[in-house]
Amino acid sequence: MAMKKLAAFTAAAALCLGMLTACSMDGSSSMMPSPTPMSQATTEEAHTPETAPSTAEPSAAPEATPEVDMGYTAAGLTRVLDGFVSYESGTAGGSLKAAIAAADVVRYTAQYGKGHDAEIRADAENWKNGLDADKKALLDENWPDICYTAKSITEDPEKTREMLADAGVTEDFSGVDLETASACVDILDEVFGGGKE
Repeated sequence: MAMKKLAAFTAAAALCLGMLTACSMDGSSSMMPSPTPMSQATTEEAHTPETAPSTAEPSAAPEATPEVDMGYTAAGLTRVLDGFVSYESGTAGGSLKAAIAAADVVRYTAQYGKGHDAEIRADAENWKNGLDADKKALLDENWPDICYTAKSITEDPEKTREMLADAGVTEDFSGVDLETASACVDILDEVFGGGKE
């Protein structure tokens, strides 16, 4: 019988020891952190941002798209012509706005007008025909001053420098194709009706 008691006691002790070991393994009652299997730790470390190997090529900063010079276009001329009817000449600042509009037409036609006489005439006529009555009246009122100033710029840019500076135009027109600009202003004058002499 003593043997049975000893065997029962040994079995109970083994059971208790097993239970204590099991409790300490689940991490809920242990003072020590449960060990992480080596393969799991290696996998986790491999995916952290600090240790992840870079396989991508370094990305270059996006390049700015250069502005494409389209040359002469009807839309380009229209942007200039729209400035002719964006103000009333009898209002405050009207003469300054006429100077700005004149500088715009000289700048655009000097750069893009050469060889485009027919297109400039047709596009200006189409633009004028598309204006409503109020805009046509503004064109009739504003064009003489715009034309006069534009012709003055093409004839003697130095003489108009101060007047243009007062309007905020600081461009030096002496280096542009003034002959082409003058011819284009003459075409516009034929379309829009005689400018100031």
